Amino acid sequence: MTRTLFLLGLLPLLAGCQDKPKASAPPEVAVPVLTQPVRSVSQNQAVPVSGALEADQTVGLGFQLGGQVQQVYVEEGAAVRKGQLLATLNASSYQYALAAATATLARAQDQYGRFKIMFGAASRPVTSTRPRRPTARRRPGNTWPA
Repeated sequence: MTRTLFLLGLLPLLAGCQDKPKASAPPEVAVPVLTQPVRSVSQNQAVPVSGALEADQTVGLGFQLGGQVQQVYVEEGAAVRKGQLLATLNASSYQYALAAATATLARAQDQYGRFKIMFGAASRPVTSTRPRRPTARRRPGNTWPA
């Protein structure tokens, strides 16, 4: 009895394992395409494109000092020759720095002159190593004589 119940329970499962009929795929349809042979034509119309143009030879430029460019004497892409002036920097900041350095130098020279006069007597050679006033014997409680 259990065997027949088992077979009856297994029967619906086996019925579900049958192959289903496959749906037929739609037939491939050819798409019509128009072709032309490649040929060269001349065109008088400009065609906008993007890209980068680079020269065969390039030279990196720079100033020996930093600063603000005051004037540029050549156009970009123009031919230049060795030694040609290309641009100048604004010199006002360097002129201010020169004036400040000149003032600092003058102040230092003035101080040197005053110190030379003040300490000129002290720069004479020492003639004696004896103290100028007599030294007192030091004993606890004693101080310099009045």
